[in-house]
Amino acid sequence: MKAKVLNEDGQKAVVEMVDKSLGSEMERNPVEIPKDISLKEIKLHKQPLHKLVSELQDIRSRHSTKNGGIRGIPSSVRNRIQRLEKVINYKVDILQKAISENESGGTSEES
Repeated sequence: MKAKVLNEDGQKAVVEMVDKSLGSEMERNPVEIPKDISLKEIKLHKQPLHKLVSELQDIRSRHSTKNGGIRGIPSSVRNRIQRLEKVINYKVDILQKAISENESGGTSEES
C-alpha cells in the first residue's frame, strides 16, 4: 500500500485536528529559529548552549593554528566553527534580552 503525501492544506488540517483533540494550543517550537538559515544551523539551534560551547572548545583544541595559521585548519572545520559561533552568539543575545526583560519588567517580591 502506498502512502499518500499530504499537500500543505492537508497538513494544516491534520495539525488543527490534533490540536482540537488535545484540547489546547501547544507551543511547537519554544525557541525562535531564524528563517533564512541552513539545515545544519537549524540542527545546531536545537542543541543546548552548553553543548555548543563545549563542542567549539573541543574543535579549537584539536585544530590548532600554530603551524599554518587559519589556513592549517580544513575548510569544513572552519565552516563548522563559524556556524557554531553564529548560533552561540544568537542564543546568547536571546538570553541577554530575556534577562534584561525579566529584570526590568518583573515584579519584585521585596515590596
